[in-house]
Amino acid sequence: VGCGVKPQHIDMEPMHFEVVKDGEKATLETMDPAVLFREAGEAFKKEDYDTAARKYGLIVEHFGDGRYGVVSRFNGALSLERAGRYEEAIVLYESAAKRTSGSKDAHDAIFRIATCAERLERWQEAADALTRVLAPEWKGIVSLDRLEAFARRGSARHALGDLARAERDYKSALATYKDDIGNPAMTGNRWVSLSQFQVGEIYRELFSAI
Repeated sequence: VGCGVKPQHIDMEPMHFEVVKDGEKATLETMDPAVLFREAGEAFKKEDYDTAARKYGLIVEHFGDGRYGVVSRFNGALSLERAGRYEEAIVLYESAAKRTSGSKDAHDAIFRIATCAERLERWQEAADALTRVLAPEWKGIVSLDRLEAFARRGSARHALGDLARAERDYKSALATYKDDIGNPAMTGNRWVSLSQFQVGEIYRELFSAI
């Protein structure tokens, strides 16, 4: 039985490993984008954001033009953000936005740039990012995102002492709310409450300066 049957051989790509240094620590990484992507996702779920950022970073560095490139830029930036490494996150979010210009992904990345800039209290950078969101970066921008972007840009300009433009932004947020007031998602929206409160705060600041 089985006489004359030749064994089958399957040629497989050799597995490539690389020693990667992270400061004084060195780790042996499997240089396969699918493996790295899976391991990065697992690390993120475990809230090991530094490990996730490192593995997504390896994908961007070595396989940045491949199928995992764009999503690894965004996920890597999100990992850096969660790790409190905001400046590094901004760079990677910007790279993701440029690669997906005009899309929902770019819109989301620029929103995250604004968040990181706010964490760093770099208010002009935050305002500039939110202006890009409102341009709009993505033509499908929904009213909830417009409302949030106006309110947050108002806060950034308020922090910069630009009260006139801050007031306009807060009022634009409220107008966006009124234009879509029938949307159930608008109910209890915190950006509406913030905008209403901050308009009052601006008037208080102006009167106290008289």
